[in-house]
Amino acid sequence: MALVMMLLPPCLLGPNSGNRRMLNQIIGEEHFSLVIATKFCFQKWWLCKLARYLVGNPTQPSKYEPLNQKMSDKWYDLVDPSAPLTQGDLIFDCPVLIWEPDALIANGNTFETEVLQNAVSVVSMDVIVMTQACDLEQNRVKNVILSPHVSLEEHQAAWQEEMRAHSQNPTEKAWKAHCDDICKGFIFNYTMLNRCQIGESHIGVRIVYFHELYTLPQSFLESLLLSRGRPRFRLLSPYREHLSQSFARFFMRVGLPTPVESPWRT
Repeated sequence: MALVMMLLPPCLLGPNSGNRRMLNQIIGEEHFSLVIATKFCFQKWWLCKLARYLVGNPTQPSKYEPLNQKMSDKWYDLVDPSAPLTQGDLIFDCPVLIWEPDALIANGNTFETEVLQNAVSVVSMDVIVMTQACDLEQNRVKNVILSPHVSLEEHQAAWQEEMRAHSQNPTEKAWKAHCDDICKGFIFNYTMLNRCQIGESHIGVRIVYFHELYTLPQSFLESLLLSRGRPRFRLLSPYREHLSQSFARFFMRVGLPTPVESPWRT
């Protein structure tokens, strides 16, 4: 009888239920109350078991953990200088070609090719590989797209200078809000990379600039890295894909001539 009662739904044992009054008369008030208490304890235990089965026990590792091994908590790996180039490789002090704006003026006295040749100079900067990994691996491209990246301190100095140029006060509160906006993806031409320490190798937080791009031959970059003989930091999945997504969002954004009206603000 007790087992039957434990399996009955609560609606049949409510305070105004005829079933409850009948069972109360059969087994007595004392035994009836004990069975009811046991029933609800059993239901609570079963619901807890069901919840743990559906969402997992947060205090124990999930039995499905092997399925998540590709999602790494590590942002970077340190790869050998002979490793093939791929997306997300950080190259420090990389020589790149830049254009001198003052020399880029074509006139009737010189050929256009000569103007371009005389307007090129070489500088060193820190860059990150943006070309898709599959294109590099399968040799679909000869030239590699590179984006510059700077330290958080360098970016702060440039940000403060830009704020003052626009007659704004670069306060600490404004700087923190600016960094938060970069992390949240609200500033499309920047993205932020985490700091990392692997053995004796260390990098701080880096800010990637999407509004400046450079290209260099893949063969030159790989020979440069091999000749230097130093390991390099490489972004791991999913942070590499997040970098690629941020890069795509910068180029795919579309400004609408007429924005959506906001009747909810009136």
